Amino acid sequence: MKDKKKFRYIKPNLFDKLSCKLKDPKISVIVASFNYANFITATLDSIVNQSYKNFEVIIVDDGSTDGSLEIIKKYTKKFDNVFLYTHENYQNRGLPETIKLGISKSRGEYIAFCESDDFWDTLYLKKKIEVINSYRKVAIISNDVTLIGSAHAIVNQMFFLRNYFDSNIKKIKFAQMQRINYIPTFSCAMVKKSVLEKCNFDTPINAWLDFWLWNQIVPKHRMFYLRERLVYWRICHNSLSNHTNMELYNKRKKIWNDHLEKMNVVLAKKLFGKRYKGLKQTLDS
Repeated sequence: MKDKKKFRYIKPNLFDKLSCKLKDPKISVIVASFNYANFITATLDSIVNQSYKNFEVIIVDDGSTDGSLEIIKKYTKKFDNVFLYTHENYQNRGLPETIKLGISKSRGEYIAFCESDDFWDTLYLKKKIEVINSYRKVAIISNDVTLIGSAHAIVNQMFFLRNYFDSNIKKIKFAQMQRINYIPTFSCAMVKKSVLEKCNFDTPINAWLDFWLWNQIVPKHRMFYLRERLVYWRICHNSLSNHTNMELYNKRKKIWNDHLEKMNVVLAKKLFGKRYKGLKQTLDS
C-alpha cells in the first residue's frame, strides 16, 4: 500500500499549468549514425512521420563505410527539416564527440535521441510534448519500450527491464533510478537542451555515455517517465551471454564505478562547499 501511495498518478496542479510558458516547443532529434545502413531507413521514416511537426532532425554520421551516407542524403534532399553533419574529413570520432556535435548544431528547446537501429511510434513526440505543456521545469522525459531483434537476446534483456508501476506519468527521483533503469536506451530520452549542455561528456566508457549523462541530470532536475511503449528498441545480441564477456562487463563496471565515484565527489564539493569535509568524515565513520 505504501508503494502505491508513493508512486500515485501525478496530475498537473494549477501552479504547474500557469507556470508552463513554453507551449509546443521546437524539438531537435539527434540521430547518431554509424554503419547501420540496414536499419536507418526505418529509423528516419519513423521520425519524419511523427504526428507532432515542430521538430528538426540532426543526423551526425560518425564515419560510416556501409552506404549509410547515401541513404541519409536522400532524406536531406526530400525534407527541409532534416540535416546531415559529419566530423572533419569524415573521421570516426566515437559516440561522445558525435552527440556533442549534434547538440552544437541543434536549435530546439529540447533534444530527443533516436539510435540509428531503433525506431519510434508516430505519437512519440506528441506524448512527450503533452508532458512539457502540463508540467513546469521538465528536464528529462523517458518511456517504456518494445523489444525487437534477436529472440535470444530479447529474452535475456527482459530481465533488465523490470517495471512494477501501473500508472502513466511519474516524477522519478535519483534513488529510484538506482533500482530500475527508467532510460534503457538513448532512443527513450528527451532532454532540455540547456540542461544537457552543462553535462560532462568525459565518460570512462563510450558505450555507456547515456548512463553517464543521466547520472548527472537526474539528481538535480525533474524527470518524468511515460509507461507507454513509444520506442522499438533493437536488441541484436546479448553481450553478457558468455563467461568471457561477463568478465569484460565486470571489468568495465569497476572502471565505471570508480569514475562515477570521483565525479560524485566533485559534485558534492560544489553542493556542500566547506561543509564537504565534515560530511565526508560523517560518511566514512
